[in-house]
Amino acid sequence: MKEYLACVCTNTVMARNTGYAVLYECVRTITAIESDSQLGEMAINMMGNFLLAKEMNFRYVALHALAKIVHFNPAAVGNHQDTLISCMKDDDESIRKVALDVICALVDKQTVEAIVPDMVSLLLEVVKDETVSEAKTEWISQLTEKITTVVDKFSPTPLWNVDTLLRVFNAAGATVPVSEGHKLLGRITHASTETQTYTVKALWSTLAANAPVAANFTATKLKVEEDALNYCQKDSLLALAIWCTGEFADLLCRPPPTNFNPVVSVVDWKKVQPTASEVFDVLQSFAFTHYITNLSIKKAVLMALFKLAGRAQSLVEPVVQVCQRFNNHKDIELQQRSVEFCSLLPGLKSCTGLVDRMPPAPLSADPATSVGSDELTLPTTPAAEQDFEEFQAAPPPTTQPQTTTPTPTQPKEPDDFDLLFAGTGATQAAPTKAAPPPPKQQDAFDELFGPPQTTPQFGEFVAAPPPQQ
Repeated sequence: MKEYLACVCTNTVMARNTGYAVLYECVRTITAIESDSQLGEMAINMMGNFLLAKEMNFRYVALHALAKIVHFNPAAVGNHQDTLISCMKDDDESIRKVALDVICALVDKQTVEAIVPDMVSLLLEVVKDETVSEAKTEWISQLTEKITTVVDKFSPTPLWNVDTLLRVFNAAGATVPVSEGHKLLGRITHASTETQTYTVKALWSTLAANAPVAANFTATKLKVEEDALNYCQKDSLLALAIWCTGEFADLLCRPPPTNFNPVVSVVDWKKVQPTASEVFDVLQSFAFTHYITNLSIKKAVLMALFKLAGRAQSLVEPVVQVCQRFNNHKDIELQQRSVEFCSLLPGLKSCTGLVDRMPPAPLSADPATSVGSDELTLPTTPAAEQDFEEFQAAPPPTTQPQTTTPTPTQPKEPDDFDLLFAGTGATQAAPTKAAPPPPKQQDAFDELFGPPQTTPQFGEFVAAPPPQQ
């Protein structure tokens, strides 16, 4: 049977629809039987030829076939990576989605550095397209989700993980979910000091370039309002940049390590070395600009300014003045945070530990998503790390099983909805009689002098005592 299949696949011409149909049935038969690797590669190569057809139905059928057999021979499917990337640029949404699934199935620890850059480049091309449509936004969201998933799962090093995701966050913008920003923040807190230095300097280069520091906090240094507005709408990237600026302000304002020369996307990151006053001006602009409507970003800005003042005593008074602007804010939490900071900042020298670096955030317990956990070093204070590790290593408390007696169900109090729609067919709980209170135990005072006499209330009828005989 294998010889017949090989003969049919070799001699059939894909000039008409019948030829495509015969070859597709041959591929289905090859994948259904236990064929040798040579015949399987022939079937994959035929599906690769299907992807080059002008008819979109042939491409769609070929992608579905490759999605079923990619796990058996990923190397043979990987030979058609360029063709699959071109299918991800197709106008048809269904073809793009299936091609994306096939590409993601090809990614592993050996191929992640070769495939993910192509996916990021495709994301940049889609973002640069000026066409505005709901399908484009959904496609960017799908691409972002898939890229972040494979990067978190198969990243070779923490630095490569951070650098790649920063490019994705810059490109995808507002479509990046906040949860992805939280995960990246956890990776950064567990990274080495060199990786943290690169991260905060790379984030600062974009943060300072797009900060609304001019024209009453509405435009960048170059007087461009559109860039400032677009950057302020990237909530995940903006929150991550502001948090890292406050948390690693000491790494940001000092020279980078000389023996650390990685191959990263931000080439001139070593030239980034702002002063504390420059950092204050940029953070202040994000606190006062009306482009930011997310109050969580405002709270992060106040926290970053508070930590910056702890590392630069000359900025205590300016930071207090910024916080005082929010003392009467309509948001209670933002108002409370500003009032607390105004109270703490004047005596910050005597308060130890308030501006120390936070302990590393807990990573996922799944080893498949714990990227490079064996290569990561844990900075910050050893005491905080030891407490955190002891907390994780402590066994859960064991409790002895207790026998409990069932208690009678109390009737549910009717709420406004029940009172409003009473009698409309809704089932109401039948009233149940309350259990009688337990008899009161007679104490020694009652035994000697009898029960206490109750004084009748005004208007209460009191029976007259019987006449004495």
